[in-house]
Amino acid sequence: MTRRQAAWFWACLLLLTPSTAHAHMMIKGMGPFVNGLLHPLVTIPHLLLLLGMGALLGQHPPLRLKWPMLTFAASSALGLLLSTTGWFPPTMPQPLLLGFALVFGVLIASAYPIPTWLQLTLLGLTALLLGLDSAVDKAIPTGHLQILFGTWLCLNLAIYNIAFYSAFCDRKKWSQIGLRVLGSWLAAIAVLVLAFALKK
Repeated sequence: MTRRQAAWFWACLLLLTPSTAHAHMMIKGMGPFVNGLLHPLVTIPHLLLLLGMGALLGQHPPLRLKWPMLTFAASSALGLLLSTTGWFPPTMPQPLLLGFALVFGVLIASAYPIPTWLQLTLLGLTALLLGLDSAVDKAIPTGHLQILFGTWLCLNLAIYNIAFYSAFCDRKKWSQIGLRVLGSWLAAIAVLVLAFALKK
């Protein structure tokens, strides 16, 4: 690893160091829908999972997204719906989310194709967890449905686009290597952040 790569790695790690978990918090000056759209992109475990799932879907051609997207859309919607019932804690245990990110990172780095049923199972479970971990803070008086719809839309658009553009990596050998490097970095970051989370 070069000095520049090491610097980037530790900078990312500092940014990803876990803080206290929280449900949806409103960003001042933005409406409920926009807040929902931004939530998965500013929640670090969610972002790691989206990168991992999307890259895994696009890594092995041909790209077939019909069933993965249907599974993800339904499971994430179910998770978001269940997050409004009060049956579950407002946030999922961070080690659980990071554990799934680690699994995706290892699978991408190894470039080993997994059976479709296993891929769909991992996708469905992770989507459900993402939905459950996106509960709206009870202190927010209105706009809950708009927030949740924004979150659902962002999750699905992110997965689709990451998978779509990851599929282009099959065209060049160097880009395939780059995708595997991304997987190894995801796994390494997940392990280190997981260690911080478990230490607390």
